[in-house]
Amino acid sequence: MMSRLHNEINLSFLKMYSTLRRVKVAFSNSAAISNPNLPIITAEDGVTLVVNPLHHAVPQLYESLNKIKNLLDLESDNHTHLLSLVQKNGQYGYFTPYRPHYQAILNSLAKDPESLGILKKYHLAEEFDESLLFCDIRTSEVYKEEYSHQQMLSIFMPIFDKKKVSALAIVDLNSDFIAYKIRKFNKENNTYFQLSDSKGMALNIPCITTQEYIYNPRFTPDSWHHLLFSLAIATLATLLFNSYFKLKGVAFRDKLTGLHNRSYFQRKQHSLRHCYSVILMDIDDFKAINDHYGHDTGDKILRGMAEIIQRCARKDDLLIRWGGEEFLLVLYTDNVVVAQERAEFIRKTIAETPINGLRISVSIGVSACTEQSFDLTFKQADIALYQSKALGKNQVTLFRENTESSLPPDVSH
Repeated sequence: MMSRLHNEINLSFLKMYSTLRRVKVAFSNSAAISNPNLPIITAEDGVTLVVNPLHHAVPQLYESLNKIKNLLDLESDNHTHLLSLVQKNGQYGYFTPYRPHYQAILNSLAKDPESLGILKKYHLAEEFDESLLFCDIRTSEVYKEEYSHQQMLSIFMPIFDKKKVSALAIVDLNSDFIAYKIRKFNKENNTYFQLSDSKGMALNIPCITTQEYIYNPRFTPDSWHHLLFSLAIATLATLLFNSYFKLKGVAFRDKLTGLHNRSYFQRKQHSLRHCYSVILMDIDDFKAINDHYGHDTGDKILRGMAEIIQRCARKDDLLIRWGGEEFLLVLYTDNVVVAQERAEFIRKTIAETPINGLRISVSIGVSACTEQSFDLTFKQADIALYQSKALGKNQVTLFRENTESSLPPDVSH
């Protein structure tokens, strides 16, 4: 969660940096205001232009700076105090919004171009080529502005003209912007992170001059309350979740063999692929075994059968105890040769593997789906199974169009 907060704060600064860089594009593509009678202070589109004695043209940036300021307000949740563009020698400056002391700052810069000192203080490039090698933006530490005495956090970006610094774009943020982002995150996520200048996870905000940290303080009584409540809800949800799947497992599993039952298949049936084969198996003479050896032995044979068929099945096959002594195996292939070979392998394995000391055999019917319903495919496999019984049991029969007509009228399982 702390990493997520870290990423959100970093992303907010990167978005503002990207938006501020639009000032460069606007500056490079602006028309010039060359009227020598231009008033000292003019305002348009919520942007104020202040000029000192005019020696050359001023770029027309009212509309562009207004749009960029609106974007910054959006990205900073209205924590942008000021967007300005100041000519490096104090000849002109754009401000949105404008405050009276900005003219005094511009006049001071016109008298002493070095008075601002931002380029040197924050190691910003004065040559365009040099700016390509390093971060072209710097974010200051929190400081108190000389005129308004407000706590600020500023973003500085030099503007180049003919590869030399011509002006400086400045964004002043309210000093609690980072703390605000943390408070907002805490409120939305029930967390208790705090801002620190020395402990916790370093924010590593790109192009910033000081390091800030976020940390999670000790739990407060409220946080313990939230934690215990959350644990109680999570525990209850886990119990209900486990109970649901336990009941669901019981409902869709055959108690004796542990295989999926017919109810499970009926829910699964709609998702069968278009190409599949059905292998229907029935234990030969199972009623006689039950009558002679008892139902306990019959149950052991059913469990043993299930284990053998499971060993013969593949991971993506669907094995169902269909009912009584019948088992259904669905293969996701309509290749009848593959299905018939698998059925023969199962039949042979069962015939060669004694279960509870008894030799058991199965009769098997096989049918492949050819763009038809499962009910029809199952019926065809059942007809083929009857044919195996009629031919002497312990056999595999593949359904063919003439299979049903060849059955004697009195064949039974």
